[in-house]
Amino acid sequence: MATKTALAIVRSVAPRLGIATPNTATGSTDVQIQQLLALVNEEGQELAARHDWQELIYPVTFSAVAVQAQGYITSLIADNLGALSYRKILNDTLWNLTKRVRICGPLTAPQFNLATAAATATGPWSEYRIRSGVLLLYPVPDAGDQIRFEFVTDSWIISGAGDSRKAAFTADDDICQLDARLVELGTIWRWKAAKGLDYAQNYQNYENAVLDAMTGNKTGGPVSMDSCNEERGKPFAVIGRSDWLQ
Repeated sequence: MATKTALAIVRSVAPRLGIATPNTATGSTDVQIQQLLALVNEEGQELAARHDWQELIYPVTFSAVAVQAQGYITSLIADNLGALSYRKILNDTLWNLTKRVRICGPLTAPQFNLATAAATATGPWSEYRIRSGVLLLYPVPDAGDQIRFEFVTDSWIISGAGDSRKAAFTADDDICQLDARLVELGTIWRWKAAKGLDYAQNYQNYENAVLDAMTGNKTGGPVSMDSCNEERGKPFAVIGRSDWLQ
């Protein structure tokens, strides 16, 4: 996978569309370059939202509080990684590291209301629900338990200095974290579509490249249709190989 700066992407695409190669992208006063940059940003945002790219997955660990509401997810992320938007929490990635048990979910509204309306439950096997951007756990964990989850961000750009992440290019040295080739192919068909030109073949080439990239972006595993329904987050033990089966 090739990563490139904003300027490198625009300079790569421009001559393929018959546009003079610019010396700056974000600082250009040329209307064509401004439109081209806008389409680059549009493509990057759409591409980031289309798949759980491994380049945009981050882990978060926080100390639990002994109440249902653990806080806004954006705040939990900010405490770990700074200002970074999130698109969703990845299923089956919530764990209580202290108790070494999975936190299953997400519960639906009826499931959560049923659970919390019953007699007060205790124990290590919490389940979760996200409501109004707040992470809820029930039964509540012990204060200080270390909770971890992984999430997907839609911030597909990192600044040239490496100190911030964003969802649109604002400086020439901003770096695209996605495959720059896909962004370039997507920008080309979007430009032709915006100009009323034939873009069918360009779009097909782009779609083929994206689907191929999705397949190879991260390794896969066995698919379980019941998710947490069977295990319910129960603890497990790893038993070393021995002669106990003989």
